[in-house]
Amino acid sequence: MRILKIFVIFLILLMNTDIYAAPPQALPVNFRPIADTGGFTLFSTNTLEKNQLALEISADLIEPAGYNGKGLDQKTISYKLDYGLLDFIQVGVEIPYTWWQVDEVPFKSKGLDDINLGVKVKFLDESEYMPSIGAVGFISLTTGDKSKGLGTKRPDGGFKLIASKNLISSLSANINIGFIGVGRTSDIPLRNEFTYGAGIDYEIYKGLNAIAEIAGSTNRYIRQGVDPLEFFGGLRFSYYDIFYTSLGVRKGFNNASPDWGVLGSISFKWPKVKNIKAIKPAN
Repeated sequence: MRILKIFVIFLILLMNTDIYAAPPQALPVNFRPIADTGGFTLFSTNTLEKNQLALEISADLIEPAGYNGKGLDQKTISYKLDYGLLDFIQVGVEIPYTWWQVDEVPFKSKGLDDINLGVKVKFLDESEYMPSIGAVGFISLTTGDKSKGLGTKRPDGGFKLIASKNLISSLSANINIGFIGVGRTSDIPLRNEFTYGAGIDYEIYKGLNAIAEIAGSTNRYIRQGVDPLEFFGGLRFSYYDIFYTSLGVRKGFNNASPDWGVLGSISFKWPKVKNIKAIKPAN
């Protein structure tokens, strides 16, 4: 009987240790369609024209982020290819490569992250008093190595509803609300996410825009009681409606968000946009 009690106590202690726990997980890379409007994490309803092709290289450097009270450094470079199926439907693929480490574990890794496939649809054009309406849907492929903390070997999938409006001739606004079905496993305590955000895009000068946005979500990590919330701000430069470059900073408001970071991108699209119909802003 005494041996049985010792064995039961041993099992209880073993279940409360991290001996067989899954490795730490890098922050997920969510799908971001290529666009010459919108923000860093928020989307506008604008899509590529039919048969238009876009390429992009983007980088996101986070130093550090809250990870259950531990410092997390993460750097991701993403390669993107988008195509305009129709004037209002855009499809794309995003291939991210991530370097990351958790300072206090310690844990360090790098490799191909989960590849994202996505589609962006514009349902309704903007009118004088109503915003344009669109949506983005995506699914992640399980290409990341779970042993390196890159994905869970279960696909994520989700969508964002988008509303965009020209407020005045040089100022536009975007609002996104979405849901992510998180791929969960028995060894990693995760839950689904609800996402939200709002931002503005101001044209300082022709070809130069200032971007500011606030974005947040419910926390996919069950053990964290705080939900991520961040500010993003920066500039976007455009050259002849073919090349686009953006550079910005991010700042978290709590321990569930990256403390700070730098992000940027270089985009190219071809052929050149033929015509953009301007919407007269409401008085």
